This record gives sequence, structure tokens and C-alpha cells, in this order.
Amino acid sequence: MNNLFAKATKELVTDAFLAWMLEELENDINLNKFKGHFLNELQITNASEKVRIAKTQLQLKNTDLVVTLEDGHSSKKILFENKTWATIHSDQLNKYKLKFPDCHQYIYMKLAYIDFQEKMKATDCGYTVIGAKEIESALRPFKSHSQIISQYYQYIKDEFIDYPIKFDERMQSNDASVYGERQPQRKFLSELHENLHNQLDYLYFKSGTNNNGTPWTHLKIAKKDKKYGDKTEYIFWRIDQKSGKNYIRLNQYSSIGQSELDEKKEHLAIQREIFNELLTKCKLKASMPSNR
Repeated sequence: MNNLFAKATKELVTDAFLAWMLEELENDINLNKFKGHFLNELQITNASEKVRIAKTQLQLKNTDLVVTLEDGHSSKKILFENKTWATIHSDQLNKYKLKFPDCHQYIYMKLAYIDFQEKMKATDCGYTVIGAKEIESALRPFKSHSQIISQYYQYIKDEFIDYPIKFDERMQSNDASVYGERQPQRKFLSELHENLHNQLDYLYFKSGTNNNGTPWTHLKIAKKDKKYGDKTEYIFWRIDQKSGKNYIRLNQYSSIGQSELDEKKEHLAIQREIFNELLTKCKLKASMPSNR
């Protein structure tokens, strides 16, 4: 299929499709019977076929989508924050709640992989979290109703459901080449993050892009405030690429001056002794360490 949505991947496109889909469910007599199913799969509380989709508003006060539902007795607003590949930035979710304190429900919707830290942030802010699987399930009963719906459904299924199954299989078979992609990197360290949750005093997950366009992902697992004067030191796992090969490394990091260098090297030597002991108890294979 020459899929329009595979070419139009901006978040605004999903915002527009969702608003259009909700209005079609209300106005198209052949789709109206699926309205309750669609709203329930999007985890909108107390939704049914009897609920009327009264209004959809795009980019209202910089939010993605606000939907107004009516049931004959009252109306309620649902706020959607939609992502494709990006993640939550700054305090945006709480800011949207302050802008729209009268919303019945707040939904964080993302098509790509939702990492553990992202899920926790959204949940802690009072948002319901849904992903591609919920959207695919919501569209499935009427996916062939029109070309627009059919193409969006296929885009979701190909890119965000079927393809991740393939990289899961590659991860399970220890195919290291898969970690040249962002989603497998995020999944690997996100699952480590989830397993370590409530076991360590400090954990922080982050990903980004190198100057050459390749992705990196890291999980900070230790933090020591004022380790070198007023400078903080971190230890983190990082998945990255070097000379075309993907690897995971353990980093000691602190932005220090020349005067603290000897002390930092002493700490590094101690940490390496501990790490070398761990290597004798597991199947990890380490390369020569770097002092960079």
C-alpha cells in the first residue's frame, strides 16, 4: 500500500486523524455503532454508544486535542497529549492540567515505545497512558470502512506493532545490530529500569542523538552529590555505537577540573575492581576500558 500516513508522520497528523475519527463516529450512521467500543479502547471512563461526541478542538492553548462528550445529563472534557516518537518534556503535563482544570480525564497517547520512566511520569501526573496496541484495537472492527481509516490502521500496525515484534525477536536472539535503532535501546534499558525500581536510591533514564545521527540511551544508576567539591558524580549504563558496532558501557561521569583528576582516577580504579568481580559471575564480555 502506498500509505499516506507512513509519509505524514508528524504528531499533528495523528491529532487531526483522531479528531476526524471521533467526529466520523458521531456523524456517520454506519460507524456510530462502533462509538462505544472506540471510546472504551481509548480507556475513556464511563463511555458508551449513548455518549455524544459534541466537539473536538485542536491546538487549544497549545494542547493537542480536547474532546467534549455529552450524555444527556452533563458534559465532560477529555484532554489528549499525543506523541509519535518524542517523550514528555519539562513540566508540560502538569501545565496542561492547570490550563484545563475542569477536564474529566487526561490521556497521554504515544505510538512508539513508551518507556518505564515516561509511563511513571504520566501516571504520576494523573494521565491515563495508552499506546499503539489500544489504538489498533479501537480501529480494528471498522478498519476497512474507508481508505483513510484503512491507511491509518495499517500504518499503526506495520510501524508500531508488527515491526517491534521483529526487533523483539532480534533482541531475544542476541542480534547486536538491532541496538543501532532507538526503540530497542530504549526497551533494553527501560526494562532494566523497571526491574531496579524501588531497589536503588537514584535512577534516571534518558535518550538522545549523536552528532552523526545515531541514537544513544542511558540509565543513571548512582548519584553522589558534592563528590568533588560542589561537583556531582554519576554512574550510568549507556548503549551507543563505536566504529559501526553497538555496545553497552558503564560510565563514571563528573564534570571536574584538573585539580580533582587524581581523586577521580582513584575512585575509578575502585569501581573497576568491583566491576571485574562481577564479570567472573556472569556472561558479560568486556573490552579494554577507556579513561576518556
